[in-house]
Amino acid sequence: MTDVSLTAAQRSSLLALQRTASAADDANRNITTGRRVNEVNDDPVAFFIARQLTERGAEFTEARENIDQGISAARVSIEALDTIEDFTNQLRGLAEAARSTDDPGRLASLQQQFETIGRQISEVARDASFGGQNLLSSDNNDLTINVGANDSAQLTIESNNLVAETAGSGTLFDADAFTAEGDIRLEELGVTGGDFTSFLTNPGEIDALIGNLTEGVDRARAQAQSFGSTIAVLQERAEFDAAAANELQAGGDALTLADLNEEAALSVAAQTRSQLGTQALSISGGQQRALLSLIEGSV
Repeated sequence: MTDVSLTAAQRSSLLALQRTASAADDANRNITTGRRVNEVNDDPVAFFIARQLTERGAEFTEARENIDQGISAARVSIEALDTIEDFTNQLRGLAEAARSTDDPGRLASLQQQFETIGRQISEVARDASFGGQNLLSSDNNDLTINVGANDSAQLTIESNNLVAETAGSGTLFDADAFTAEGDIRLEELGVTGGDFTSFLTNPGEIDALIGNLTEGVDRARAQAQSFGSTIAVLQERAEFDAAAANELQAGGDALTLADLNEEAALSVAAQTRSQLGTQALSISGGQQRALLSLIEGSV
């Protein structure tokens, strides 16, 4: 079987038509995706540089998200500390009330209220968790946050066990004031036998109790201030990470985004050229038909 041959004019017109169709497809794809570099073959240099910039920007975005989680954990702790401070002030008020009575029944009632509120301090500290992270009831639960694109860019928020069964430097009252179950130990706060009625014979114990409570308020405030300072640092770093991510993404987009006006003009031009190419192909085919007519007329 003999192949049908095309004339040089037909081949030229067909090739031009194919190129025009390819240009039209590229323009339409760029309009659809909004990018002029969609794959490595479009522009290898721009493609790989843009990908590197985008990946770097994604690392900053991830760091920003980590920071947001860290800020939330610190804020939960601050809210808990504010509540603990309020409860401790209530305990101090109960102790002051004990100073003004010598009624054993009244002292027993004040002691019951004191123990109830004291347990709330322990429960609030243990409930102050965010994403499984508690900064107020563990000595070994520090929160380390990746704050940048580099692995070494980290910030650690140290945890403190305010209600530890065994007193440490971070405990609220600097004493073994809480049991493992969370109950408050009055004897560790200067109350003989853990009984308010001891105030009847040892009124000076009230001053010792109030002094311990005042120190607890000061510690709660200092810890909240520390968390607040850390939040301020994290917020500054988060702003930088967001700005860096935006700039890196903008740099990648500058290399790959399409000018939609230009692409639309190219699409229209390609359509026009395609129509002209079709006409040219038809004209080149008409030359053969004219030759056939001459041959048939001479027969």
